[in-house]
Amino acid sequence: MLPMGTIMAACLLIGAVGMGVVFKLPKPAVIGLGLLLEAAGIWNAFWYGLQHFSEFWGQMALWSGLVMLASGAFCLRMSKPDVVAKFRKWVGPAVALMAGFGGFYAWTIYNL
Repeated sequence: MLPMGTIMAACLLIGAVGMGVVFKLPKPAVIGLGLLLEAAGIWNAFWYGLQHFSEFWGQMALWSGLVMLASGAFCLRMSKPDVVAKFRKWVGPAVALMAGFGGFYAWTIYNL
């Protein structure tokens, strides 16, 4: 069984790549990406992050989970033009944050 940190690193990196090309993906892929990010974000932010908030990794889990939740919500609401118009400018920062969090998770796990 894989450690949860490895799974979260993979979800963050998949999310960063997926959000980078989200406007070119077919609708089923966007919905799948949104569901993946929502599921990983819920677990990361609300289960691990809030239970371990006083620790460094608890705070990392909370913030990376919130970024995944916001990105997943955007993917699931992309069929609404007003949502895309309002939040399109946040796709770049979301990609950067997920890549940064995912890279940090992966780098830390690799060095263990």
